[in-house]
Amino acid sequence: MPGAQQLDVAGFLRTVRGMFRDDLVCLRELVQNSLEAVHQAFGERTVEAQIDVRTHSGPAVLEVYDNGIGMTADELRTKLTVRFQTGWAREQQATLGIGQFGFGFYSVFLACDKVTVTSRSRRDPNRAHRLVLDLDGHLDLAKVDPAGTPLGTTVRVPLRPDLAARAAPELVASSLQATFLHTPYQVTVNGRAVGIPDRRHWQASLEGKHGSLGTPAWFQERYGWSSLPLTVVRLEEPLRGWLVVTPAGQVAPGVEVYRRGIAATKQELIPPPLNYFLTALVDAHDLALRPDRESLVDDTALADLKTALASQSVKAVAALRRSQPAVFEELLQAHRPFLVEAMGQHRELRQAVGPSYAVQLYRPGGAEEERQTIDELADRSQRIVWVADGRRQQVLADRAYHLGQAPVVLSDEREQTLVAAICADHGIQLVDAAKAYLNEMRRRQASAPRAERVFRQVLPDDCDLLTCQDQDGRFPLKVVNLRPQDLPRPQEDRFLQLLYLMMREAGSKSFAVIHADHPLVTELEAGQGPPTKRELRLAKTVFFVARLACGVPIAVDEASDVYQLLLDHLH
Repeated sequence: MPGAQQLDVAGFLRTVRGMFRDDLVCLRELVQNSLEAVHQAFGERTVEAQIDVRTHSGPAVLEVYDNGIGMTADELRTKLTVRFQTGWAREQQATLGIGQFGFGFYSVFLACDKVTVTSRSRRDPNRAHRLVLDLDGHLDLAKVDPAGTPLGTTVRVPLRPDLAARAAPELVASSLQATFLHTPYQVTVNGRAVGIPDRRHWQASLEGKHGSLGTPAWFQERYGWSSLPLTVVRLEEPLRGWLVVTPAGQVAPGVEVYRRGIAATKQELIPPPLNYFLTALVDAHDLALRPDRESLVDDTALADLKTALASQSVKAVAALRRSQPAVFEELLQAHRPFLVEAMGQHRELRQAVGPSYAVQLYRPGGAEEERQTIDELADRSQRIVWVADGRRQQVLADRAYHLGQAPVVLSDEREQTLVAAICADHGIQLVDAAKAYLNEMRRRQASAPRAERVFRQVLPDDCDLLTCQDQDGRFPLKVVNLRPQDLPRPQEDRFLQLLYLMMREAGSKSFAVIHADHPLVTELEAGQGPPTKRELRLAKTVFFVARLACGVPIAVDEASDVYQLLLDHLH
């Protein structure tokens, strides 16, 4: 049946080129068409179906063959080239529903200048036809010998030279494995099975009868991680797939979304901060795709998917604490800042962890970090003393440690928020070490009038003076600076509000606390008359050193003055 027509292939190709990022995307499109074709021919009789991708070198050619329903001359002329639609949705028989737009065939022209389609229809097996279509839109449709043409369709794509290397059989097989999560029929490359599971095997993998599918080792190889993911959790219906907790040091990739077994996109569908250490592989059914087949339509189905992923992510991490505490501890150590933030945001997570959350204990002298759970600390008393900085607040932390108070270091504001919320949930008092110290000193107030007069003359006006009898007698003077933290005022979360109020309760204040029983203070108290020049110099030096030890900022000019004072004293 000779007959030449001309189509506006170049004009349509400009549209196709803007949709697809990969010039060899035709491999996906042609195999997808073959899946529909064999489905029309065989339905559930999967053993009879054949889909084979054939590779040829010198020059490089890809052929995609299927023994499916095939196309008549009219179907080649109308469905394939004029109407730009596959026609599957118009068949009476149910389709796989994987083709949506009907123009994927034209992606072949991203890889070649001319394509040949040979087909023998099962509806008319006594005739076979070959269609040749080139980039200029020239179309030639002719009869071929049906005796030498197998039932079904073969699409022959001679690749451009720059794509020739990608026709290697192993690369074609790898591309198919990355594109298809499962297929209803076996796909082969040069007659050898690619290894894509069928739908039954995939479904069995979701029920735990999966061999290697969905295991930590499977995901390690898939993402190229140097170590196994911490755990893999099967998603609950209506989602199908797995939720993966990344190994230490690995940022989670975007969620892999498949639509009926065909790769659609990788997107950040899990909300932060959960998306830092959680990713998922999801096989969806009813998601709508944009024409590029690699972007999701922003509709209610996508919104439902995001909501379901967020909910199941929170539930899965919470369940780890109950069912796999060792894995949860690994997760906490590997991704602590992000898990802490997630627990602060999600009450369900916070309640699942509760007082079993481990906090860092202060240890003097730079000893190795040690952690202990909140409930273990609260066993001795319903109060936990904390510092934000173990170095800058070393004097107060060290004092609490020597007095058996087991101070903890909460250096991150997110962790402060979380621990405050957990303590509030369980009636445990979380007290700032500086505030706890001042409250104790107020209960231990003493009197040293002359020593107070000496120090008052060197203290700034905004610094309050307190004299006490301190159990820790190593210092004649301690300086505590209570200042509000730079936290935004929360609007809704009552636990954040609790932390906000707790840290601002004392306001911005500096306190100089004199230890009445220290020998230096006793010596000042025993003096007579007004403070001497020597005593004022001594008091100024003591005040300076106390602030150094207590981590209180010191102005450069004042440091220079004290340095000069020490030089004068030495000379």
